Amino acid sequence: MAKMLTADEILGVKLRGEVVDMTPHGWSGSVVVRQMSSMEQAEFLYLYGLRVENLSKDTGDPKDMRGMSEWMACRCIVDESGARLFENDAIEDLGDLSFAALQEVSNVVNRLTFETGEADGVEEAGKNSEAPVA
Repeated sequence: MAKMLTADEILGVKLRGEVVDMTPHGWSGSVVVRQMSSMEQAEFLYLYGLRVENLSKDTGDPKDMRGMSEWMACRCIVDESGARLFENDAIEDLGDLSFAALQEVSNVVNRLTFETGEADGVEEAGKNSEAPVA
């Protein structure tokens, strides 16, 4: 039988993070990108899920999608200890960065957050991932 976890053990699980080389995008080094927390994912889906639904019905304005990559970068680029590097008010400033760079960050956030952990996905992610981020 599998070990039963305590509340402290569950709450002590760290979000997974990954070091991402950003030099191909003109940045001078790497950043740590972590997965979204459950609350961040809910906020993201609330903010952007409704917008996607409206766009799919041709009733939304493409400008409604502004800020998705910036939001992810703001929330999920962290230091080595897992602390966010950016406050919420940095989203507009992040929007001045290259789309390709922010898309790279978004791709990593999405993979870490939404992968199911089945088959080779977890093994492959584990090869590229650093230790869990605090």
